[in-house]
Amino acid sequence: MRSTFIALCFLLIFPLISHAHRITIFARAEGKTIYGETSFSGNRKPVNVDISVFKSNDKTTPVLITKTDSQGKFSFVVPAGIVKEHPDLLLVVNTGEGHRAEWPMQAAEYLGTADKQTLHKKPAPANPGVMNILSGLASIFFIAGAIALLQARKKKKRGSSGLC
Repeated sequence: MRSTFIALCFLLIFPLISHAHRITIFARAEGKTIYGETSFSGNRKPVNVDISVFKSNDKTTPVLITKTDSQGKFSFVVPAGIVKEHPDLLLVVNTGEGHRAEWPMQAAEYLGTADKQTLHKKPAPANPGVMNILSGLASIFFIAGAIALLQARKKKKRGSSGLC
């Protein structure tokens, strides 16, 4: 019984131990500059760690290597040669000992291009239209009518079941 309890405790604690040093990476583009940050679980920041930037179709040779600062943050300007090719990028942080995380970035993010459907989409009207107002009023009258009908039926049942 005791060995079963110890084995069960180990199985419950082991996943927590394995995620104790999990690393994450996040990045966003503002124009041709990419800003990002990395962190271990528990919000601890990896300091002076390499961030390798690869073309997503060629993960063997990095096109750029930068480092994190004392707060686990990094930034870099996308090289002009990469901008001309406009490939999707893959940002990789690798602190060694199996601690590795990746962040994919589509070319549209750092090139500043947006989906054409989004650009041509008409914004929603700021004020409600006449149809919206009439639909709202009709809904209110329908609900009020249903309540009045139910109350009338209750009164009718009470009146017919009593002594005349």
